[in-house]
Amino acid sequence: MTDALRYLLPLVDTESGLVGNHHAGRWPEGVLDRLMELGLLDTTHLASQIQCPECGQHTEEVLTYPDESGPVRFYIQCPETWRVEILHDHRRQWHVNVPKLLELTAKRMDLKGDPKELLAGRLWRMGRTSWNGANRDVVFARGLAWPDSQQIRSAISRCTKPIVVTSRQQKSKTPWRNAPISLALDQIATLTEDLSLDVDEIIATLNRGDPQSEAPAGQIPSTANLKLLVRRQIKAEQKTELTDAVLVQAFLQEGSFRKAAEFLTGQTGQQVSKDKVQRAVNRSGGIASLLDGQDSNSIVRGVASQHRDSRGNILIKETPMN
Repeated sequence: MTDALRYLLPLVDTESGLVGNHHAGRWPEGVLDRLMELGLLDTTHLASQIQCPECGQHTEEVLTYPDESGPVRFYIQCPETWRVEILHDHRRQWHVNVPKLLELTAKRMDLKGDPKELLAGRLWRMGRTSWNGANRDVVFARGLAWPDSQQIRSAISRCTKPIVVTSRQQKSKTPWRNAPISLALDQIATLTEDLSLDVDEIIATLNRGDPQSEAPAGQIPSTANLKLLVRRQIKAEQKTELTDAVLVQAFLQEGSFRKAAEFLTGQTGQQVSKDKVQRAVNRSGGIASLLDGQDSNSIVRGVASQHRDSRGNILIKETPMN
């Protein structure tokens, strides 16, 4: 099924946020209807200028002429055919509903709080999350490459450890003094039946941009950091045997030998038994030793309690603070 976001996101960072019928009419079947059903595109006023529907080579102002036998009719001038009649559908256009897009994205990210507009039409706080033990504001920005982007940057810098979301990856003409972590929707999101997020890409991006992405030794890992730890060992070190450290952290994360084994099996593609996890825990001093001094309320419980997207991926989750 076609990813409708491919057609929506390029419009988000345009000044008008508009798409006309001459453009939307070339989209794959069902894309326009799906975006309207989800409220991501809203019907707006009829266009006063349109691309010529005959030759498609120029844009002209829509003119009117009376028709004695009926209502007013519309046309544009064309150097090829002199005058082209314009129908109602030719003038239809839609406007991107950015707040709705942010609402859906914030829900998939399991952010805390409601989205709030900080600068009219340019900057929104989508909500708050916790990453590596720190609370962070997740904000969405439009026009970071526009000439007046300095105002947006200043507002972002006043947010709490911001994670900046944009519609697409873009190189800014003005360098950041202290560039925040940035996520681009065209890299992390897809829209077919529903909006889905690529949690693996989110985790990788956040860790690349966070110098404190490694959890301290002995700390119970977040699901995100545990996934990254597993990938690094299997991919970067080219190992097929999981270390005791990974097995123990999986146990602390999942809360049982069986669930830890299931988690690691799913992440590595190799069969990991609960007995293997238990032996690693025993070699590390046993359950009591591992949990000694840990606040039991900070242990993230079973996989079933985690928030997931439509494909079952675990998303960003705020971990209770000690």
